[in-house]
Amino acid sequence: MYAKFPPFIFLILIIKDFVKAIEYPATFAECPSGYQRINNGCYMFVNSTAVTWAEANDSCINAYSVSGALTHLIAFESLAETIAFSFWFKGNKLTQNYWTDSVIKNGNRRVWLWSQHDIVNFGYLKENFTSLQKPNIFLRNNDSSAFTYELNDDSGKNLNNYICEAQLPCNETENGKCFNNGTCYINSGRVLCVCKDGFQGAYCEIMVDNCNSVPCLHGGTCTNSVNNYTCECTPFFKGRNCEIEIPNALEDGRKTALAIAVSVVGFLLLVLCLMDLPWNAITRTFCPNEDEKAKQQNKQELKQREEEKKKITKYNEVVKPTKEQLIASEEEMLRKFKIIMAQNNVRKGGTISPNVL
Repeated sequence: MYAKFPPFIFLILIIKDFVKAIEYPATFAECPSGYQRINNGCYMFVNSTAVTWAEANDSCINAYSVSGALTHLIAFESLAETIAFSFWFKGNKLTQNYWTDSVIKNGNRRVWLWSQHDIVNFGYLKENFTSLQKPNIFLRNNDSSAFTYELNDDSGKNLNNYICEAQLPCNETENGKCFNNGTCYINSGRVLCVCKDGFQGAYCEIMVDNCNSVPCLHGGTCTNSVNNYTCECTPFFKGRNCEIEIPNALEDGRKTALAIAVSVVGFLLLVLCLMDLPWNAITRTFCPNEDEKAKQQNKQELKQREEEKKKITKYNEVVKPTKEQLIASEEEMLRKFKIIMAQNNVRKGGTISPNVL
């Protein structure tokens, strides 16, 4: 069954794509030699020899490569490109079949192989896929009288002509419109962002949710990151996706729980035993209060003063002479002085007075 939509749906989609083109317009350069311009895109129709899809794909990438541009089999990444080719084919009344780029599966999306962009399925180029992934796609004239076309994967058609597309790079200003290091190209007069691994969206603004497929098993918790994910496993499993059961994990868990319970009970018993000790006496001995400390200090000071007084008294008793001792000492010194004076007088020819002796 071919995809069919009411006319108003086409009008809404055309307006939507037109608005995006106005919001992110692209500066278009001249097409490389051998490529012709169709709605601000560069394409080469190779009608000389019918070849296999692999040969056509290789020719577009290598034989018809262009310096500074990226060449590949034609892919319809935007509605503007799809509409332009639909009318261009019909206007030129083409009836040949042409190889196009492959469609691959990316999660729940069908995307063009070279750009990783969603395929356009709006009825202008009707698609007739029976699965989400097709290796060799070609553009087929569906009705020679009405000139309607579809994308088909008819394996019975082994040889076709083909169309190469040259994606010209954006200028420096337009490069900033692609987020997360996406590469900017021109596609039918508007920006086309080719995203790095791990990002998607028209402008590579959406990080791919790697946890969407629920990779973590056995109750593991998934944490998303750029082009990757990590699993936080339960205590009984390990591995990248928590797929490996830990041997004896349950038994080890029980032992750990028992050890914790024994430790708690032992701690409570210790507390109860400590509660029965004479804490008042222990506190007074090892942790005296401020009053007790002050009393002890006063006692020590009084004791020191008493000892100092005793030392002073003892010193005075031993060293300081009495009054009688001082008088006797003075008399003795006077007597000795008189004797010395008398002796001096004798030497001069005098005599010693009896009072002196």
